Amino acid sequence: MSSDSSQNTAECSTKEYEDNTNENGEMNAMVNNLRSSIEGVQNSFSAIYSTLAINLKQSLEMIQAMNSMMEQFLLSNINIKIDAQEESNPNLLTVIISNTSQFPAQKASCNLTFQKKGEDKDAIVKIECVESVVRGIKNFSNSNSGLKPSSPLSIFVQKSCIGSSTSDVLFTLPPQTQIIEKLKLIPSELAQYNAKISLEFPSPGTGKPLQTEHSFDLYLME
Repeated sequence: MSSDSSQNTAECSTKEYEDNTNENGEMNAMVNNLRSSIEGVQNSFSAIYSTLAINLKQSLEMIQAMNSMMEQFLLSNINIKIDAQEESNPNLLTVIISNTSQFPAQKASCNLTFQKKGEDKDAIVKIECVESVVRGIKNFSNSNSGLKPSSPLSIFVQKSCIGSSTSDVLFTLPPQTQIIEKLKLIPSELAQYNAKISLEFPSPGTGKPLQTEHSFDLYLME
């Protein structure tokens, strides 16, 4: 074989090698570019998901904080007062429950319990509703509901006169409204009692039970 032929063959081989090298280089570049693009998309999605997770967490925390503030506000604006008319009738108790907030307390229930002084167990005290009135706080003359004695609409109607006097009545305490009830208390024996009124209703935001209480002492006659 002549030297010219060998040279031509070598040049062809070199050219093919260079072509293959260029093709491989282009393919590698394309793969690298594609890999970079995929990694960029993945990083973008990761950043989006991270931002979304942070925003959702912040929104949830804000909602929880708002619910907590509303619950505390509502509880702080519900007041329970009592007036025991010991001179005229020591067994007549007037209970005043007020809602001075702008939100209603819905599906509320009341619990009135008694314990003899120095004892831990509930005492037997029968309750009879003498009068029940619902009226606006700002306009006391606007009495929109006068209930008859022993009316089933009384918030202190008993399931039983034995032990706890838990009511089975659910009611709504509207905003800027008072419920005033006069209750006749009939104890099983003459004694000094520790009494407690509990008002419970679900949170308007979360539904969890909220409760406010008022404790007092009184002397009851048979």
